[in-house]
Amino acid sequence: TGFESANVVTVPVALPPTEAPAPGRAAALFGELLEALQGQPGIHSAGLTSHVPMSGDDSRSGLGIEGAAPAQGEPVRGHWRVVTPDYFLVMQIRLIHGRLPTRAETENGAPVAVINRTAADRYWPGADAVGKRLRIVTPEWREIIGVIDDVRHWGPSNPVNPEVYLPGFRSPAYLVVRATHDAAAIAGPIRAQLRRLSPDLPVAGMRMMDEIRGRSVASPRFYLMVLGLFGGVALALAVIGVYGVVAYTVAQSRADIGIRMALGARRKDVVRMFVRQGAVLTGLGLALGAGGAFAATRLMT
Repeated sequence: TGFESANVVTVPVALPPTEAPAPGRAAALFGELLEALQGQPGIHSAGLTSHVPMSGDDSRSGLGIEGAAPAQGEPVRGHWRVVTPDYFLVMQIRLIHGRLPTRAETENGAPVAVINRTAADRYWPGADAVGKRLRIVTPEWREIIGVIDDVRHWGPSNPVNPEVYLPGFRSPAYLVVRATHDAAAIAGPIRAQLRRLSPDLPVAGMRMMDEIRGRSVASPRFYLMVLGLFGGVALALAVIGVYGVVAYTVAQSRADIGIRMALGARRKDVVRMFVRQGAVLTGLGLALGAGGAFAATRLMT
């Protein structure tokens, strides 16, 4: 998935309507919140993001690439997220090349950006994307300062889109906090810090990142469970059927068995004869079944 969900708590946060219009209020309030959380025992790191992976939230916009023109009829789009620098530390997203935004760049809304590997490979194939410039959301050009590993925002089975990470503070946003050990143990300190900073700041919707990740794969996991259940029932029916056929064949051959043993056949010879017959039929069934399964799997894919 490109990130580590264990021991991560997410909380939606938004400025109260009376404070939202104040210029720089989000940076001041949320910056103070992150500083306060960093000093709490049991908290490893804390950051903010406009979109949590696998939550269903997304924003995308047209993407301008300096010095590049898209092919005829090919739209150039990027999915964008507004983040603070520690967001990458909380989610343990790997930096491949370059650097991450500084706190000063985040507070000032500096025209810089971090992109994912897919965006770098698609728009600057075979070249270094760091130092190039792009334009998204706003008309100003932003310098690319870093390239991070891909994050599967829509689940493990969905393709990765070009993504642009913009440094800054935004309201509403998601507070993401990584615990040193137990994520449930830091829920209380997070609520306390939110209420301390602003009594009007709503505190609701706290969720574990493992829960969000689990929900994103719930449907395919359920389908696989049902498919496995049906496969197990089919296997049990097949085993019962094979046993029934062999037992019926032996029962119908009692006279033949008696004659063979009267003429000197040993018990193990009779058993070997029926086992060999069963093995031939089973081998034929396995060969036909394996061929059919291979074809059916390709068809389902």
